[in-house]
Amino acid sequence: MNSRGILNVEETIRLFKSYGLKVDENSVNEWVRENNKKISTAYNRQVIEDDLYRYNDWCRVKGTHYEEGIDDKTKIARLLEEVQL
Repeated sequence: MNSRGILNVEETIRLFKSYGLKVDENSVNEWVRENNKKISTAYNRQVIEDDLYRYNDWCRVKGTHYEEGIDDKTKIARLLEEVQL
């Protein structure tokens, strides 16, 4: 980590693993891409330490009815699937 607190994908993965979290490069890269789409700057945003908590939350809701950006039909289908389990 540099003095500004900015982490790259490899450092992020290493930090998560040091806390015993299971992560892989694909999920971290996907999360970074999704977050870069949300910002309106011309440069690629790097991951900062505070984002690690947001990444963890993102992993928890990915594939559930809580996932951001999904339509109502998908939400309902996921809720019904959850109820049937």
